[in-house]
Amino acid sequence: MKTLAKVLENIYQADSVVVISHGLSVRIADSFARDLQFLDVKAVSLYQDNMQNYLSKLPENTFLVGLSLSGETELIVATALKAKREGQKVLAITGNYESRLAQQSDLSLFAYQKKASGKIPVDYNNMLPLELIIHLLIQLYTEYKEQGRIV
Repeated sequence: MKTLAKVLENIYQADSVVVISHGLSVRIADSFARDLQFLDVKAVSLYQDNMQNYLSKLPENTFLVGLSLSGETELIVATALKAKREGQKVLAITGNYESRLAQQSDLSLFAYQKKASGKIPVDYNNMLPLELIIHLLIQLYTEYKEQGRIV
């Protein structure tokens, strides 16, 4: 619960929230950024290969959310590391607690990830836990914004 409270506090206090993703998680990241915008948070979703170039154009007090099921997507890991070096807070939302993304982030939230069957290279059902975390964060942020705490 402490981690969730810290995540919500960082979103609330940030001048902007940037959600970075690649591949299958782009749809989830876009949804998260859009939902935050509805709650009056300056939020954007970045998924282009040149996302690192945008970091220097963002406000100093930007909260970066790295969304990656594996936590090893090179572009996400490199962008999160650059943001951290520039003094921004970084949240990892991943299915791999041992990943580089999780290890270098200030905060981490972990989604259940089952092993792929091998027959299909990508299991779309593995994305559901990431979506659930995003929906939980939106619900809790709404409460946090209204009450100043998680109820």
